[in-house]
Amino acid sequence: MKRPNNSRIAEQESSAMSIFIPEEIIFDILTRLPAKSLSRFRCVSKSWNNLIKNPRFVKLQINHSLKYGEPGIIYTYTRERKICCVDYDSSSSRLSNSVAQFDCPSELKMGRIIDSCNGLVCYLSSLREIVICNPYIKDYRKLPSPSEPDVTNPRYEYDNYTYCKYGFGYDSKTDDYKFACMSKYPGMSTEIIVYSLIFDSWKIWQDIPYELADDDLVLFEGIFYWVEDRSEYAETDEDIGKVISSLDSGVDSFTRYALPQHFKKCIGRIYVCVLGGCLHIIGNHHRGSFSEVWVMKDFGWTKLFTIDKTSSGLRCFACLNLKHSFKNGEILVQANSAFSYLYDLKRKRFEKLVFNDCEVFNSCAFLGTFVSPNNLGTSLGNAAGHNKRQKVSHVKKMKD
Repeated sequence: MKRPNNSRIAEQESSAMSIFIPEEIIFDILTRLPAKSLSRFRCVSKSWNNLIKNPRFVKLQINHSLKYGEPGIIYTYTRERKICCVDYDSSSSRLSNSVAQFDCPSELKMGRIIDSCNGLVCYLSSLREIVICNPYIKDYRKLPSPSEPDVTNPRYEYDNYTYCKYGFGYDSKTDDYKFACMSKYPGMSTEIIVYSLIFDSWKIWQDIPYELADDDLVLFEGIFYWVEDRSEYAETDEDIGKVISSLDSGVDSFTRYALPQHFKKCIGRIYVCVLGGCLHIIGNHHRGSFSEVWVMKDFGWTKLFTIDKTSSGLRCFACLNLKHSFKNGEILVQANSAFSYLYDLKRKRFEKLVFNDCEVFNSCAFLGTFVSPNNLGTSLGNAAGHNKRQKVSHVKKMKD
């Protein structure tokens, strides 16, 4: 029997190890991988770990994932106050059987998810603190209070869940992540505060003639939108009803947009949402059996489709909110601000989301990235100063 040539084997191994792959090629390959794979590759070497945390790499990986990737679904596991995420494959319309669970810090236990954007999750803690986190890299940031608490203020006697509405998202115009809180307590005027993660500062609009939003705010192209009931401020019967209101915090501009005419007579609960890069509204009929979906085009509304809830296997009184549209046309839907479904637009059927024998609620789409809530910075952001508070007078610029 011929013995192996140890010297030749060692020579082949040495030759294989000496193969050089240019760093720019490694960089390009890694930016095309999903965050789940990159999480493992960070352990390959110190240089790879530093590469994956590089701000330029993070930006390119986000852009590639947004263009070619598919987000999963993130939701709250209330029993243990954890963030849970499940992968979704739109090519097969299948959800993964495995659920990834992410622990929150003991002092920042999960209350409810507000929204998710580019891998960052904004949630309200059990102690009513606002937290921005990236569960993949286990990085958390608690937002500072815009002012020192005033225990004599009547607002502290009330439940913030009832008298506050929130919004979170990415402003592509300023390359910044923004959080908004709209509040109106009994006997007090409406106030909106917006926090910039890059500038680490608040802007505050007080005494604005707007009613509290029906639901959480939505950030689209740098502008916060919400549904407002104008009945309290209506001067005539024609003014009674709901409108879409907005705040562009960059130029301190408030605007109102009228809804389709028939909404006043037959539509009850209304939600504003972003699907496929466009602003949408969904109106739920008073009788409960139908929901209408409209898209904003050229500052006007165009009807897209109607959801017949009874023929789709859903209870007719459920109020629907659209959370995300996947590439195969399926839509992540939340019913009555609670339970989550996948709606097949082609077959017009609902599938209730249940994982590990637990019904899913308080869900949204989640795209894994390596964006750190504590490292968004630029020299401009650092120069802004810590927790700067800017008060802005109301600017009356509206469209009816």
